[in-house]
Amino acid sequence: MTNAERRELLNRTKQAQAQGFQGSVLDVFQNPIALQDFAMEQQMQQQQQMQAQPRNVEVAATPEQQEQGLRGRSQQDAPGAMVFPNVPANTPFNTVGMKFPVNIEKRDEMGHLVESHQNVPPGLVNIGTGPKRGTVIETPARKQYGGRKLRRDAMEMFPALESLGRIRVKVDKDFTDEATGVGNIEYFSPGTPEIPYPTGNVFDNPGSDKRRAILVGPKSANPQAVALDMLHALPEVDPKYNQLLQEFGGSLNDEEIKYWYDDAKNEGWWDDAWGGYEQYKKNYIDGKLRNLLFEGTEEEFAKSNYNPTERDLVKEHEPAAFEKFQEIQTYLKTPVNTKRKKNKLGGYRPLPKY
Repeated sequence: MTNAERRELLNRTKQAQAQGFQGSVLDVFQNPIALQDFAMEQQMQQQQQMQAQPRNVEVAATPEQQEQGLRGRSQQDAPGAMVFPNVPANTPFNTVGMKFPVNIEKRDEMGHLVESHQNVPPGLVNIGTGPKRGTVIETPARKQYGGRKLRRDAMEMFPALESLGRIRVKVDKDFTDEATGVGNIEYFSPGTPEIPYPTGNVFDNPGSDKRRAILVGPKSANPQAVALDMLHALPEVDPKYNQLLQEFGGSLNDEEIKYWYDDAKNEGWWDDAWGGYEQYKKNYIDGKLRNLLFEGTEEEFAKSNYNPTERDLVKEHEPAAFEKFQEIQTYLKTPVNTKRKKNKLGGYRPLPKY
């Protein structure tokens, strides 16, 4: 098997794990047909789900219907979903003429998620649909969160984040995967006026040079995504959390981290100019913890590029890390008042206003 074939098998395994596949990369190398069996099971489940779907679904079957789409219709008059079958690879969509934001998904013939865009506002063009032929589904999006509500709801999810005080959260419709080339949510530490991206675009700190901030695009404008990204800042202000994070990292399998580090360098995914092994390890630990903390349906896991079986895998193969994760989870969800020391008058110091 060539390196290219190994890489393809590895990518397919990761995609399958994100859809609920229970096997490991080693299992697939030993028995490649396992992925085919899983794909057939997924297809059968998808067919069953489609049969159970409500009838409030419209199919854009003709060129005229596909051209019209949801243009000109109000959200009240729109169907629960509009389906565009047999869309060729790399066919761009647009929301010109629409009156409300939509979610756009593309799935291949096996039901696997190819591309996903959430809360796409009206008026955008050249929205990518991915490198595979498949079915595009448009659904009316929920009302878009504003920055203040995102911050408030994120801190309700993890009360420990209140230690961050006046961190600003800003939703920017232009901050997308396509615009950055790497993602659609970014933490700006104090002293960071702007961040350049591989695409050549540069985004300014939405707060100020002296203030922590989160810039988020429509795709990740939900409280959980913001709460998980805020964890980048928490070690700077919370010594207890920083200690727990270090202990969690120390409990992980260092040989496994080194394996993925070497793999990332060989495949061009990592450059030591970004900080070498220590920075890669830090990123790996942060990503592992966020995956463990993430909660949602299998579809939400797939949209967020997280593995839905990660907790089970860590619990089985890295029990010490799983116990430390549970300790971190409890700490993050504990109200701040129970952590703060009383002042001389017996009361708690007031929380910072924001």
